[in-house]
Amino acid sequence: SASSSLAPDAVRAKHIDVDVSKRHLRVALRGAAVAHVDGALPHDVRASGSTWTLDRDAGVLEVTLEKDPAAHGKRPYWDVLIVGDAGVDVNYLNERHEHRRLRPGAG
Repeated sequence: SASSSLAPDAVRAKHIDVDVSKRHLRVALRGAAVAHVDGALPHDVRASGSTWTLDRDAGVLEVTLEKDPAAHGKRPYWDVLIVGDAGVDVNYLNERHEHRRLRPGAG
């Protein structure tokens, strides 16, 4: 899930275009020359299971991508949302996930 701040009350859902495909995410205001987010995803997602919501009171757009489990294997965390962005170290998260999987209730 990723969220983005917008000006509260300035944007309605009908003003937003969100396009999710198997390996690409694009988020833009309708008619805008430049997208807010437009790039390749690092792994496959299920576009039909991905959703987005707009919380106008908070001015937040949240996009939830359903990961394709066949494409992720044992590493459930992504180090980036969009290919080319600065990454984070997910080794610690992957190790904790594997520990919990092997020892239910642990971690």
